Amino acid sequence: MKIFFLTIGSLVIMICFSGCLTNPEISKQFTSSSIGCETQDISIFNETAALNGMHAWTAECKGKQYLCTYHETAGARCTEKR
Repeated sequence: MKIFFLTIGSLVIMICFSGCLTNPEISKQFTSSSIGCETQDISIFNETAALNGMHAWTAECKGKQYLCTYHETAGARCTEKR
């Protein structure tokens, strides 16, 4: 029974970290710095965060889509999706 609760607890923590560590407003700021669009013109989709600190998302601005990533050691980068 103890192992069951530890497994469930670990699962809850992993689910929370994968969804709780994302923030579209912060991703908009990183995207704006990378592509030059204003934050109010940017939409964020498919935002994910991994336990290793890597964040990834898709951004859209003025009809163009960008694949973006952020890690504290590498900073933010966005490349236009082709």
